[in-house]
Amino acid sequence: MEPWVIVLIVIGVLLVGFLISHFSIIYYIFTRFFARFKISEIDERLKQDHNYDRFRQDMFDIRHELENKEHKILTVISKDELKLHGYFYNQNSKDTIIFFHGVHVNALNTFSIHAKKCLEHGYNVLIVDQRAHSLSEGKYITYGKYEQEDVLRWVELVDKMDGVENIYLYGSSMGGTSVCLASNKITFKKVKALAVDCAFTTFRKLINHILSTKKIPSKLFMPGVEYYAKHLAKVEFDDFDTTVSLKQNKIPTLFIQGTADVVVSENFLADNYNTCASLKEELLIKDATHTLALNYGGDEAFNKMFKFFEENR
Repeated sequence: MEPWVIVLIVIGVLLVGFLISHFSIIYYIFTRFFARFKISEIDERLKQDHNYDRFRQDMFDIRHELENKEHKILTVISKDELKLHGYFYNQNSKDTIIFFHGVHVNALNTFSIHAKKCLEHGYNVLIVDQRAHSLSEGKYITYGKYEQEDVLRWVELVDKMDGVENIYLYGSSMGGTSVCLASNKITFKKVKALAVDCAFTTFRKLINHILSTKKIPSKLFMPGVEYYAKHLAKVEFDDFDTTVSLKQNKIPTLFIQGTADVVVSENFLADNYNTCASLKEELLIKDATHTLALNYGGDEAFNKMFKFFEENR
């Protein structure tokens, strides 16, 4: 065999190997952001994440209490015909708070401490499993594109409940983004206030921020990830921007942020807060990491949120 043929074969093999590796990495990044995780994997991630060390045992203990506390499983059908589940704790109160969680978490873990505080304060509590999480249907997470429509379905359900006069929405991370995106579309008069915890503005800005903190060159992989997102999850990176919705928001909104959040930085808070057209307040929690602001803030932080809700009934 001629030497030049051998060289071409070697180059071809290396090129094929590179392409396989490159697209494998792209698909891996896509699935880590968009695909549903098993409940067991989510629980294991929580056990391994040191950000939760301070609260993990309380979260698991209270989750166990919530699972054994009397409640109803409520369901709604999404605009794209997915069956979504939520856990409703009814105290026959006129005040109900609906919780929307972030990506790849267990809702009852994430909001265990929140739910306990709210129940003690006299609220009915509805904790939603977002699409592609836990009991809710869906193969892919959409970072607010379709979740914002799901928010409206849940609000509509609670709005029809007998005895409920005031509805409050609490969104954490992607849940906060979903609430922001829905804010200018909420026409239900019973929705009195929103609490938005560590919400990002656009998916493009979020993923660029996350990849940069992990030293992953986004320009090398993002075109491929965008392709998968568009054709599998039906999401384009520029499909939504919370600041566009918040400019038309008329519902009083409390923006919550931990100063040690490296996933959704304070820059996102500033963009959301500054563009929000409604009555608004800001609650910064020193040293709090991603989605754990109120846990770090304790009773003082929770009481500030309750005060904001009560002042805007």
